[in-house]
Amino acid sequence: MAGGRLVPVAVSQDPCVWRDVEVTRHRSGQAWKPAPPRPGIQCLLVSTREARMEVGHLKSHAEFQLIIARMDRPLDATLLHLVRTRLVDDYPAQIGECLDLMDDSDVWWRPDEHTNALGNLLLHLSGSNRFYIGYGIGGRGMHRNRDAEFAARGAPGGADIREQWRETLRICAEVLNALGPEDVTTMTDRTGKPTTIGALLLHVSHHTAVHLGQIVWITKMRHPGALSEVWIRTRDRLASARKS
Repeated sequence: MAGGRLVPVAVSQDPCVWRDVEVTRHRSGQAWKPAPPRPGIQCLLVSTREARMEVGHLKSHAEFQLIIARMDRPLDATLLHLVRTRLVDDYPAQIGECLDLMDDSDVWWRPDEHTNALGNLLLHLSGSNRFYIGYGIGGRGMHRNRDAEFAARGAPGGADIREQWRETLRICAEVLNALGPEDVTTMTDRTGKPTTIGALLLHVSHHTAVHLGQIVWITKMRHPGALSEVWIRTRDRLASARKS
């Protein structure tokens, strides 16, 4: 930022937020007493000149104050809400944009034999998400052959792969919609080792995001220029649908 300089910060725990927050410090090492958080402001960063004019109670050698608003929900409710939104709405919408452009030849295209095709990735996501969410969290029976997800070549057809993916989304939505914030710290050993439902939710969300990126890349390779700013367009479309 033009005219701005970095200020040493320390990390301390805010007893009202119950998480670490940054606190601006004097060059002498003494912490400033932060102003009360202002609702709706997550971060305030101003240049040196603006700090002198607009944040007059800070001396000239303190260039900015970081203001972090308190969370609207407890952490467990926030985690559940974000994971559910991504797995039920955001990621499927982006994958759907890709599938709308791809025919059967696209679904099984791969640049070389050491690379997964889109078909492999969707079979893998269907199997993995049913295992961790459908079975690991929801206790629903399933049969999975992970090796077969990556070994497949040319079959099943695109229609069958899409149907498996739609059924996976249906199962995941039912399980996630039945969870409450109190379930996030519940322990389960269905996936082979003791872990919390919250840990499984984070695993599935991150894992799906990784393969979503690969699916978007394959789509752009097969249809250059046909897919642009997919996450922004799907986000805006979903936001508009929620309002209507």
